[in-house]
Amino acid sequence: MEYLEEIARMLTLEIGTKNKGFTLIELIVVIFIMGIASSYIVLNSSIFYSIEKSDKSLESDLIFISEESIFLGSPILWHASLDQNKFYIIKNGLKHERKDLSERLSFSQLYSDNVTVIINTGDGNKYQLNDEITSFPLITFYPSGENSGARIEIRSKQLLTEINMKQNGEVFSAYE
Repeated sequence: MEYLEEIARMLTLEIGTKNKGFTLIELIVVIFIMGIASSYIVLNSSIFYSIEKSDKSLESDLIFISEESIFLGSPILWHASLDQNKFYIIKNGLKHERKDLSERLSFSQLYSDNVTVIINTGDGNKYQLNDEITSFPLITFYPSGENSGARIEIRSKQLLTEINMKQNGEVFSAYE
C-alpha cells in the first residue's frame, strides 16, 4: 500500500513540474512544413501518373491494333509522323486505308510538343519521326497476333520512355 502511495506522490510531483508542451508557433511551423512536404509529394506523383497514363494509352493502342488485325484476319501496316498516323489493311493483296484507326497513337497529343520519337524497327532500322508520314510501314501487325517488332523511344526534357514490342505481340514500357 505504501508503495502505491509513493508512486502516486511521484506522479503528482512530475505533473506539477515545468511541463509546458508545444507553443502555438511551434505547432504552426510543423503543420506548415508538413503541408509543403505533402504538396511536393502529391505534385510529383501526379506528374508521373500522367506520364504513365500516356504510356499506358499508347500501349493499349498498340494492343488494340494487334487485336484488330486478329479480328479482321488481315495484316495492318502502321505509317506515322509526330502528328498523325495512317493504318492500311492488306485485303486480297490490296492496301486499304483505315481512317477510323488513324486517331490512335498521336505522339503530339499524348506528350508535349517538344517530344522526340525514335522508332527502332524489328529489321534493325532506326527512324526519327518528324512532320511527314513515313512512306513505309514502321510496324506490321499480323493476324496471328505477332508483329514485326519495334522499340519506340519517346524523349522529352525530363524523361526517356521506351515502349518495347516483341514480335510475339508482348508490349511493355521502361522509364529513365
